[in-house]
Amino acid sequence: MYCDSCGKKLSYNARYCRHCGGRLKDPLDDTQPLPIINETKFFAVKPKRESFEPWYKAIVPKKPIADRSKIWQILYDLFYIVVCIALLYVFATFSSIKEYQILTGLWSGLLVIYLWWKR
Repeated sequence: MYCDSCGKKLSYNARYCRHCGGRLKDPLDDTQPLPIINETKFFAVKPKRESFEPWYKAIVPKKPIADRSKIWQILYDLFYIVVCIALLYVFATFSSIKEYQILTGLWSGLLVIYLWWKR
């Protein structure tokens, strides 16, 4: 804190200057008006997008749906049912943990492929 009259450095709680004897202003008595702030900066309306798209749609390319004939769909479903029945039979008769781990891996892989094919 410095004296307003002589400019000498003072202690922070002084009310009078030790050098010139002038009364110091209380920093809390400052009655200057506050600066005017343009409120439109804070409350400006942001332009809205016409159509909102999630961020991931811009990254992932759109994949066209493949046109599969009805016969291929029936054959694929039949193959999937046969494989499921075979896996269920093997699950019921497995003898070791290693076989079980291999079969669960095959089961999950086939399920993922089937669901991917069906979408």
